Amino acid sequence: RTPIEMSLIQIICNNVCENDCCGCSQLIGHQSRHYQMKLDYVERALVSLQGAPAHVGIFGGNPLLHPEFPEICELLRKYQPVKARRELWCSGKNYDKYKAVIDETFYSELIAYNAHEDGQDCWHQPVLIAPDEVFEDKDLMWRVIDNCWVNKRWSAVVTPLGAFFCEIASAIAWLLKESIGEPIIKDWWKQGENFWKRQREKICPLCSACLPMPMVANDKQDYDDISSGNLDRIIGSSPRCIKGKYRIFNTDALRDYYKG
Repeated sequence: RTPIEMSLIQIICNNVCENDCCGCSQLIGHQSRHYQMKLDYVERALVSLQGAPAHVGIFGGNPLLHPEFPEICELLRKYQPVKARRELWCSGKNYDKYKAVIDETFYSELIAYNAHEDGQDCWHQPVLIAPDEVFEDKDLMWRVIDNCWVNKRWSAVVTPLGAFFCEIASAIAWLLKESIGEPIIKDWWKQGENFWKRQREKICPLCSACLPMPMVANDKQDYDDISSGNLDRIIGSSPRCIKGKYRIFNTDALRDYYKG
């Protein structure tokens, strides 16, 4: 799907979180560079989404750890005046601190809240097992990528690198220091499939969201499964890898699955 087909577009206002979950879709524990999006950039993103049919979400990291979260909410109310078209995705820290502004800005039904406490497991699929290391048949690889459940269900995003057709693609690009975001200009979200070709060709062969991988609860595993090629790309900079919180994934079983 392209962004105009999506029901939600996220502004990832930071990549800072109080948690360090395995399988995090934003790869927070692997990011050596953290950001808090500047307000003028948040405003640019919101202006660029004027006229888009999608809801607008505020996401992170944990956006409640942004030092100007109330001001972000004020901008969101200004540029998306319909409360039923605003969404928030967050974890627990600072929720009580900002409850008044959260209630003013968002309907509770449109808040994806997970404090990662007992009884609130967060289930994640590994995303750092490269399909390019699994598939000998590259045509088959692209057919599998084209059926990625993340693209079919999740969101386009805006980050400091620009616009991305996929929120996981944006996180991998940030991790690998790939400046392949598209400029935040008027109607970027109207662009068709060819507009996003550069991102797809660079990132999708490195991301295992499209593969039939079991999900793991964040409190049941303290390491990430990573394919050897991706490990080579990040081992020198990833805090989780430096701490030894990874396992090299054997791609043979997946390769045999697709051969069968």
